[in-house]
Amino acid sequence: MRTYLVIFVLLLLAPTSLPQTTSVWKTKSYHSLMDGNVLDADCQQWERGFTVSPDGQIASTPHSGANFYEAGKCFGYILGIVDSIPAGEGFDPDPRVRASQHIDVVLRYLRDNPELRHLPAHQLVRQALTDAFPKRSDPK
Repeated sequence: MRTYLVIFVLLLLAPTSLPQTTSVWKTKSYHSLMDGNVLDADCQQWERGFTVSPDGQIASTPHSGANFYEAGKCFGYILGIVDSIPAGEGFDPDPRVRASQHIDVVLRYLRDNPELRHLPAHQLVRQALTDAFPKRSDPK
């Protein structure tokens, strides 16, 4: 029994050599599967196939000829980026901002900055949101 106690104490006192894991968010290195040109093409289908009412309700436009799969990729990609950005890292929208407003901001950014569309889509989405919704403590 005494031998087991000694081994247990030695194991507790021994330094661990397990590697420290780093949070993905802290590495700031991302893989990118989509650039701004692809996102822009998908979002053109979004604009063609959906309408947003003044109260923020999203509705499909029947017989618009839009590719709803690509439109859905636009919607899902942008909102996925919004949801993946930790609070306090770059943008700070008012809690009343709707999903459709985030999409409008990104669409406007892609339209207004065609020279940047070769960049990774996640980078463009994040920049558009940061420009439109800076930290409220920061002057705009």
